[in-house]
Amino acid sequence: MKKLLIYLSIFCMLFLVLTPLFLFAKETPAKPDAEESSIQPDIKTLQENLDKGLQDIKQAVTDKRIDDLRMEMNKRIETMQMQLNQCLEIIKKSDLPDEKNTAMEKPEQMKLGRWWLKSPLSYRSMPDKVLNHFELSYSWVRMTGDMTVDKSTVKAMHAIRFKRVTNFLKYTFDKRNSAKADDFDSYLPYTFPSGAPTIVLPIYKEKNLEMRTSEMQEIHDDLRIAVYKNFYLAPGFKYYEDDFIQVDKRLTAYMGAGGSLFDNKYISFQLFGALGYEELEYIDQYHKDMADLKDVLTLPDLENQYGKENVQLLNDELSNYEEDTVKNRIFYLDYGFNIFPTENITISNVFNYIREIRDPDKYRWTVEFELSSAIAKNVQLTCSYTESFDNAMSLLAGRKRNITSRLGIRLSF
Repeated sequence: MKKLLIYLSIFCMLFLVLTPLFLFAKETPAKPDAEESSIQPDIKTLQENLDKGLQDIKQAVTDKRIDDLRMEMNKRIETMQMQLNQCLEIIKKSDLPDEKNTAMEKPEQMKLGRWWLKSPLSYRSMPDKVLNHFELSYSWVRMTGDMTVDKSTVKAMHAIRFKRVTNFLKYTFDKRNSAKADDFDSYLPYTFPSGAPTIVLPIYKEKNLEMRTSEMQEIHDDLRIAVYKNFYLAPGFKYYEDDFIQVDKRLTAYMGAGGSLFDNKYISFQLFGALGYEELEYIDQYHKDMADLKDVLTLPDLENQYGKENVQLLNDELSNYEEDTVKNRIFYLDYGFNIFPTENITISNVFNYIREIRDPDKYRWTVEFELSSAIAKNVQLTCSYTESFDNAMSLLAGRKRNITSRLGIRLSF
């Protein structure tokens, strides 16, 4: 009976001592070899003491020295408890991050650079927090020549990212004070064959009449979902209005895919293609001009006095006229190319191209080159050249090609 009690007490003692150690070992992740070697000597010493204690207990049971056995067990328990505490302290310390490794990794994790120009999957690990970037720029230019134009432009861009998803919201506001050219720009006298009083008809030659103010607004939202490091999907939409070219509103929605062809410290190049849908509405003045054009084309002897080429232009314009909302399916292509010679200088080139699927002869494109240089923290000077061409624009609405050079300032946060 005494032997049974002794063996039960030994079993309980071993269970109480070894269970916490096993649980800690199970919950503790594997550590490098250097850390394991620091724990092994203490574990080995603990095993030796357990083996020696079991031998002494067996011998004491054989010699029936129960009092000596009780004293020996108490000593062994105290010794093993101390060694167990030392092992647990080592395990706890090994759970803490290495200060040297943390110091080395922290700058690399925090240095995201121009993250809005990079894929979120290009980093070793994606940040768990929401990233925000905001840009606001202003530029002013005066153009002289056939017409005099004062042009002020405000641009804003907000980029927000969480994990794989990045949203770009862009807004452009353009205000122009320009020498007003009438819808047909100039006039030519017309004499009725019947002898009625002479009137004047418009022709396509510029003649400055008076100053007028016009405004352009554009909103562009692009939502990018990174699938792979160099590939993403992106739905988006554009809203555009410009009373200078008699556009009341133009809505464009698209869905496509893009990716990075180059993405390193000095060069970034992204290409995007999509299919979409577009609706276009002109202002009321445009529809009034087209109604007047119908009356002009009914005048007798028009070609002899006005010129066959001019009459043909008016007929073509009238044949393409759509009184209701103009609806089209489109193909959309866009690329962005950036060069970073230094940390403070950026050379960028942006190009976008939209072509109607129904009538491939109708298309428009915009290309922009920009040089920006940081002059202070979050402040940059910008110099840009922009050229746009709209082959689908009505001749009554304005010029097909426009070129603008700007010098401005940008805030970047």
